[in-house]
Amino acid sequence: MTIVADHPGTGNSSSIGMLIPLEDNPSTDYVFEKKSSFYSESAQEDPILKAVKHLMVRQKILSILIVPLIVAGEVIGTIGCDITTQNRKLTPEEISLAEILANLVAGRIEQARLLKVEKKRTAELAMLHETSLAITQPYDLSILHRQIIEKAVWLLGASAGMLYLRTDALDIFECKVSYNNQYDPVGTKLHLGEGAAGIVAKTNQPLIIPNYGSWEKKPATFHKVTDDFPLLSVPVNWQSEVKGVIQIAREPGKPTFEKSDVELLSLFSSQVAVTLENSRLYQEVQELAVLDPLTQVYNRRGFAEFAIREIERAQRFNHSLALLFLDIDHFKEVNDTHGHAAGDQILIGIADRCRNTLRNVDVISRHGGEEFLVLLLESNLRAAQKIANRVQSVIKDYPFQTDDGPISITISIGVAEFNDQVNGLNTLIHNADMALYKAKSSGRNRVVIFQPES
Repeated sequence: MTIVADHPGTGNSSSIGMLIPLEDNPSTDYVFEKKSSFYSESAQEDPILKAVKHLMVRQKILSILIVPLIVAGEVIGTIGCDITTQNRKLTPEEISLAEILANLVAGRIEQARLLKVEKKRTAELAMLHETSLAITQPYDLSILHRQIIEKAVWLLGASAGMLYLRTDALDIFECKVSYNNQYDPVGTKLHLGEGAAGIVAKTNQPLIIPNYGSWEKKPATFHKVTDDFPLLSVPVNWQSEVKGVIQIAREPGKPTFEKSDVELLSLFSSQVAVTLENSRLYQEVQELAVLDPLTQVYNRRGFAEFAIREIERAQRFNHSLALLFLDIDHFKEVNDTHGHAAGDQILIGIADRCRNTLRNVDVISRHGGEEFLVLLLESNLRAAQKIANRVQSVIKDYPFQTDDGPISITISIGVAEFNDQVNGLNTLIHNADMALYKAKSSGRNRVVIFQPES
């Protein structure tokens, strides 16, 4: 116990802050076990008070009454009534009065504690509400992930944090965000049961580690982390499945996390789970709106949104821009001979070969059926023709592997350039389509550049 308040007698100094041992102390054993008062008329000589004899002598205490403070049947502390006057004895009535006073004091202490807990709880709920609102904004996923950890750290008054999320390999969790950590764990992957995050992911239960630096189950990845700091990890749980783990750390020497911290972060984690699921669904809807579900390249809508922005940029900064219009030769015969499943595999293969052949900045779109558009950024007509020839060769020279066996195909490509005579995306597509028409009508399996005069 710690002496938290006193009223020293004449000539005595304050004892506030002094520690009273509970072990090997018969007087406290008596009070805590019997939950009743202890009175000694010879405080400095009484063997029951041997553990605090130094205090009795220093404060010139001749006799003492120790009264327990009892809350809900448990002793939470004591009041000591010291007598420093010779021949002064406490009467049974005075002892009874002291016990009545102690009951009143215990009630007020508990009342103050509950009020403090309630105020803290109210403040935490207000912070939780504010924090939860902050992460429900329509952020980009990477921004959302960082917001989650920053708000979690703020919510618990911590100093650092990490977010682990489940990967496509269901038994592996990857660190996506590291906030204010001395050692950056972003990209670290932990298996179920490995490290604090892996244990929480496996058990679906929160975990408090008072001193992480000396924690025996620390994975080899974090062998450089030797500082002993408190770490709290809670699961992000969606429909009984752990989707991630939030970890919050305090600075070395700071108090470890408590049950109330676990409850607060778990409430926040529940909101995080909903937000992450909503973000995932929102992203899927957005992708479905702009991506072709078969080939996973842009559909017409997605391509138009991107291309219009790039055309405006090309006009503003006088940059070159070109368009390829691809069409599979005799694709109907492929479907009629080998089936639509094989035809779909060829469409997917063409999209993949275009992706592998083109630059990352170039944009591919399935325009419809067996037609594809490719927008070439920072490319003039001559460069576009070279790229078109390369794409044509990659498709022509290597048969496509399908469930119906290898199938060889060819494509025709029309090439058009964005210039002062082109007034927008529709005109650019029309010009490339005209060049494609000429390629098809002149024998297929060739690249034709749009010529305005023809």
